[in-house]
Amino acid sequence: SAKRELATILRRRHSNKYVEKQNRERSVAARFFRRELPCILGLYKTIRQNLDEIVVDGYVMLGEKPGLGRHLFESLDCKIPVIGVAKSKFENSSGKEVYRGKSKRPAYITSAGIDLEQAADRIKSMHGAYRIPTLLKQADFLARDKARKAL
Repeated sequence: SAKRELATILRRRHSNKYVEKQNRERSVAARFFRRELPCILGLYKTIRQNLDEIVVDGYVMLGEKPGLGRHLFESLDCKIPVIGVAKSKFENSSGKEVYRGKSKRPAYITSAGIDLEQAADRIKSMHGAYRIPTLLKQADFLARDKARKAL
């Protein structure tokens, strides 16, 4: 019937839009490290003390592909553990869900060079009443503010 055909067409369009959206998200995630990694490495070179670990706002692994955190870990010769804290679930990622403070939504923790459970415990122990630790919120605010002023 015409109704069934219309329903099939709408499902296909919706499905295609979903696939297009997923492909865009993968593409953006794949380019993210290329933009962010040089900035982080530049900042790292200015630090004069040994670091126990580095926490990044994002994923260490994006499913089977390396994310910003993994690229950073490898750029530092796999000597400094990297913990990723992401606000949203990435398709096929194996991050550990961590609920902090009063938040009803989890943060997704991934890691390189440190056990995932230990990484999750470190994030849980960071200051902040909500899902994203205060330090990450402040770093994000400062970066956005500086970018806004540069425009």
